[in-house]
Amino acid sequence: AMKNLKEAEQLCKEKGDVWNLQCCFTNQALILEDCGDLENAMQLYKKAERICYETGFKKDYLACLGNQASILINIGDLESAMQLSKEMEQVSKDIGDIKYLLRSLNNQGRIFLDRGELGEAKRLLKEIVRNSDNKTVKKGYGKPQYTPEGDIVCPQCKLVCRKGSTFCIWCKHPFKFD
Repeated sequence: AMKNLKEAEQLCKEKGDVWNLQCCFTNQALILEDCGDLENAMQLYKKAERICYETGFKKDYLACLGNQASILINIGDLESAMQLSKEMEQVSKDIGDIKYLLRSLNNQGRIFLDRGELGEAKRLLKEIVRNSDNKTVKKGYGKPQYTPEGDIVCPQCKLVCRKGSTFCIWCKHPFKFD
């Protein structure tokens, strides 16, 4: 598989196909990570991240950040992992991607647990549970829904905002009240 990916990498470079090139780097990194070669996997994830960042492939960029953060957590570099997870959280919120938002919060929770910061881990767990029913981001408008606690659920991104909000803090969607 690695040989085929290296050949595909060369073809992508020759054709200037950056999207498939970053896919080749990511797939090679996944193989190396499974084989325990975390250092080389990290280098390939960084190459893919750079391409995704420069070209605006935001979901692929989020995947690269998450994969790197997971490796850093596993090797004990919790500060670097937290930085990547925070960046992942912000970009996820900016584009309204629930899947990667939950992954970033999960990574942060793992870091807080590893540090022994149980209060922060518990806070993140509540946020993860609160947002875990939102499997996809649905574009749409309408009246916001409410949680049993009275917080507002955005009709566009389906994330929870504080009660009394006039717009979604996550996707900036204005709320319409009758």
